[in-house]
Amino acid sequence: MRCGIAGGFAVALHGAVRGTIDLDAVLALDRLNYEAAEAALTSLGFVGRLPVTAGEIFANRDDYIENRNLIAWSFIDREGS
Repeated sequence: MRCGIAGGFAVALHGAVRGTIDLDAVLALDRLNYEAAEAALTSLGFVGRLPVTAGEIFANRDDYIENRNLIAWSFIDREGS
């Protein structure tokens, strides 16, 4: 999987003290990468906030951005652990 870490967590990795409870990742734009990210996150117990798959996100990306204002594909830990 090709990705990068961004946001507060990335700042903390560089040694700056910054409280954060989320992890922002930037994915390389290809279907297999999206599917690998989805598989990795779901294997850790995370679920998508939206009822769509990686394939749907990739196939309909332009529509989701232009007509549905999707700017992030979010996953959450429903168990809260």
